Amino acid sequence: MKTVNLNDMIFKHSCLNLMDTNEKNIWSALADEFSPLLNKILVADVAFTPHDYDRHCHNIFKVISEDILKNGTSLELSSNDLLVLNASVLLHDISMTEIDTDRSKHARVSADLLRELRRKNTYPSLKLVSGIQFNYICKLIVAHSDWEIDSSNKKIFSLNKFPTINDLDKKMKFLAGILRLADELDVTSDRFDSQSFNKLERAINNLEESSNNSDDDIKKLASYRESRNHWIKCRYVRNIQREDNAVDTLQIVLEDEDLLVCDDLENILPKLIEMENKINDEFNKIHTEVFNTSSMFGNVCKPLAKIRLKSSDENILDRIKSIKANQVIAGNQNNSDELDHERIVVPSEKPTVICIDLNKEITRVIKEENLIKSGHTKLNDKYCIKDSLQLSEIFKNHQLFVKIKDKLVDHLRNDLNDQSLRMDEDIIALVGLDFFGMSLAAAISLDMNIPYSFIVPFHKENEHAEYDIDIHLPENCKKIIIFCDIVASGRTVTLAANKLIETKNISEILSIYSVLFRPSSDDLFEHHRNTKYFTLNNEFPVDIISQDNCKTRPCIGCLAANNIIY
Repeated sequence: MKTVNLNDMIFKHSCLNLMDTNEKNIWSALADEFSPLLNKILVADVAFTPHDYDRHCHNIFKVISEDILKNGTSLELSSNDLLVLNASVLLHDISMTEIDTDRSKHARVSADLLRELRRKNTYPSLKLVSGIQFNYICKLIVAHSDWEIDSSNKKIFSLNKFPTINDLDKKMKFLAGILRLADELDVTSDRFDSQSFNKLERAINNLEESSNNSDDDIKKLASYRESRNHWIKCRYVRNIQREDNAVDTLQIVLEDEDLLVCDDLENILPKLIEMENKINDEFNKIHTEVFNTSSMFGNVCKPLAKIRLKSSDENILDRIKSIKANQVIAGNQNNSDELDHERIVVPSEKPTVICIDLNKEITRVIKEENLIKSGHTKLNDKYCIKDSLQLSEIFKNHQLFVKIKDKLVDHLRNDLNDQSLRMDEDIIALVGLDFFGMSLAAAISLDMNIPYSFIVPFHKENEHAEYDIDIHLPENCKKIIIFCDIVASGRTVTLAANKLIETKNISEILSIYSVLFRPSSDDLFEHHRNTKYFTLNNEFPVDIISQDNCKTRPCIGCLAANNIIY
């Protein structure tokens, strides 16, 4: 086995440099054998953006090292773990060296190809990794991209299919999330190649000018146009970087000078916004599936809550905000005929934790103050829960309450800015549920100069909390943001949101913030339509039990029936 050259520039990336010498030697052997092959990637006659070693792989290592992983060695990632991750980065697109690869299934094809190459010993470096390591490398590669179901347009969310039988499986699934996110973030102009782009333009022009295109030609033209859109997006992105004033935000920094002199700015900016939305959608999927449920995220990764476009030119920034605002209006008009505001159950759209450090501090306080009380609490006429969690001590802790308030203010400001909402044009109000929600809404209202109100729950016998909606909102208020202390099943918050929409002519619930989200063992969560959920802590799961299986009898005599369970 070749000894690694530690002066090699590739090892400036910390995710590679943190490996021990043995793992560096193994990775170098893999790179020596496969990098020439990766640099020759060609797929038919389509000029796709490069998926090579010199650009694509290096860019992914850069994103992982500078924008995702924390600086320094983490005790939670061993040298073997990093070898699996880094080898997966190197080999994840290996199937694209095959001319006839179906890109919609390339992740699975790449894993199958590697298994065949290892079995035939075509590339001896594959035998340097252990069988366990190799199996995980293949699993990470499969999970890095979704694949289509046969000939339909439906796709499988591959990360969701990653098997997690033991703790090592869970760690490897976490690494798959890192690979997937970094791959999505490789959108900079480093990947733009004028010669390849011109080749693609010629192919599109030839097909557009042809008068006798076959069905295959028509499909090919659609594929080429989609590829061109991706090329254009990459052309106008300078780099990915952390935002100086928001530690949980990544910026997609635009090439302002090139944008200002281009002839097609009004068509290019919507494409860049589309790219921003796609990256955030992918991040939210990964965060919900992996990062939000793993303690490793806070220990291994830098804080991350959102990714957004960044321009230093006020004209470009104003145009982006204007386009986003128009898209929101158009979206509302398209949904204006939907009168059904009932809840929908969406297990994959749980509240997002917005601050890992505060998540840990709240967890510590709850444990130290022993705020979880065992017992039997009626959730509704079908379900019970085994314990209750009261947050009164947290709200009495002035220092912690201020931290909670400040973090919610920071996040809310950024979120409203991302949605291009203006306080002087969009009539928005904060609404607190119950005493604790009211306390948060009032404190945030003072900081942000946004009006607030509150609603107080009352209970019918053996039912969820319902709400008296006799509240005062600003005239013409159409959009609200809800605050509460705890969300579990989500049903009570949904009922309150529906009542506001039905009785107060509210058009949109922009977001719902809770101090705690208590995920249930059976993944039950009722998600209000088109509403974003955010929380500060999700470390205290709750068992929700069908009353048919409840061992506490009689269930209708539950002493905790009047507890408020959101």
